[in-house]
Amino acid sequence: MGHTILGGTMSFLLIFRANQAYARYWQGRTFTTHLFVEMRDMVMFCCLHTRGGQGKARWQWRSDSTTFTIAEKTHYDDEHDRLASVFLANVVRLTCALGVCFKMHSRVCSDGYCCGKIGPYAKWMTDWDRLRLRGLLRKDEWEQVTTALGILEPKEHMPRRRNDMSERASLLSKFDDEAEPPSDQEGQDFLVNLVPSMRPFVVILFHIKCEVYKYMNDSQYNEMPWALKERFVPTIAKHCSSIYFAYEMVNQSMMTPLPLPYVHLNKTLLCAFLMSFPCQLDFKLGWYANTVIP
Repeated sequence: MGHTILGGTMSFLLIFRANQAYARYWQGRTFTTHLFVEMRDMVMFCCLHTRGGQGKARWQWRSDSTTFTIAEKTHYDDEHDRLASVFLANVVRLTCALGVCFKMHSRVCSDGYCCGKIGPYAKWMTDWDRLRLRGLLRKDEWEQVTTALGILEPKEHMPRRRNDMSERASLLSKFDDEAEPPSDQEGQDFLVNLVPSMRPFVVILFHIKCEVYKYMNDSQYNEMPWALKERFVPTIAKHCSSIYFAYEMVNQSMMTPLPLPYVHLNKTLLCAFLMSFPCQLDFKLGWYANTVIP
């Protein structure tokens, strides 16, 4: 049976596909790690370089944590410490929401943004992520994320009154009494809007940048001495750009199909094999050698 090219053709295609999948897997893992490292560094950078007031100054320059405790620090906290705490709380909650949005995007992007629909299980898990986000975001921020997500809810699943309490109750009702997630065989698929749009991850990253620029202390006027110095803002902007680049690379690894040269090569080799296969049959070898072995 030296006439058949099936073995060589299939071996080449499988090895090439395995190499591509392995490289793409590690690319996604690498950039996922890079994304979370940048998120952590950005939060630590904001915590270190937000000046605060007397309470933070005394806590930062304390000689011993056993003699000067956090309880004693609260006695020195002033209005500047309170404003700095508001800024840092916003950065932390938005960064946590950024991680949830990244997880939510990974559930939807492959089937939803490529094929236009997701199964009941993916929708159930996405609703769970949306419920987590509702505890981290303000009402307007959460509505922006829900709109950017692009899942088209059937009318029977929508609350009659479009307000915050009805939507929150609608989400909570799906997880009452330790409800089990549905399987993909149960129920119908949910359509996803395929129109190019800003994704939830980008929405939250934009809000983080807004918070940073909102609480930036201009060195010329020094109107907010407790806030971030202007010279530190470019570093945070670089962290945000690095986070966004890592997100796009992970998104590319999950959504980009096989390279077109590989697809065309696959078609060409398979067509050549199928066209030459009848010409290579030898009836003397029997039906097993001619049909099963190739």
